[in-house]
Amino acid sequence: MPCNSDYMAANDLEVEVSQMLLLVNELRSGKHVDPESDGWSGYHPKAYGERNLREKADQLAEKLCTALRKKTPNEIAAMSLEMQMWWREHKKADKEAGR
Repeated sequence: MPCNSDYMAANDLEVEVSQMLLLVNELRSGKHVDPESDGWSGYHPKAYGERNLREKADQLAEKLCTALRKKTPNEIAAMSLEMQMWWREHKKADKEAGR
């Protein structure tokens, strides 16, 4: 069997952090994320192969959560579907965790 690079695929945390980095950028710029981008697939240069991603993930989640709590439902509806889905899942996880 020939050598390959399967082991280099982005792991789940790299994917999550990559996506949150792009969502934070959407909040700043107003430009919707591109779910077809390498960043959305987990290869954002500030996430893929980086260490201590759990801390970065927590910081990004806090940043997104704080910003989205201040938005009206209409403002959130105008954001990307990816942002809306992230927010829905985040609120659900917070509720299940009793936060």
